[in-house]
Amino acid sequence: MHPTILRVGSVELHSYGLLLAIAFLVGIQLFLSRGAKRGLPEEKLSTLSLLLLVLA
Repeated sequence: MHPTILRVGSVELHSYGLLLAIAFLVGIQLFLSRGAKRGLPEEKLSTLSLLLLVLA
């Protein structure tokens, strides 16, 4: 696995950061869809997701 996927000037996209971001987005999507199936308010789920992103 390559540690750096993309380099544009002084900005680098690292594979670990990309995989972590993808995992978080997939997790949030699952959290929102399963919460909606259980009848939980989408606004509260979205707020909690944002809090988790900041606090993680």
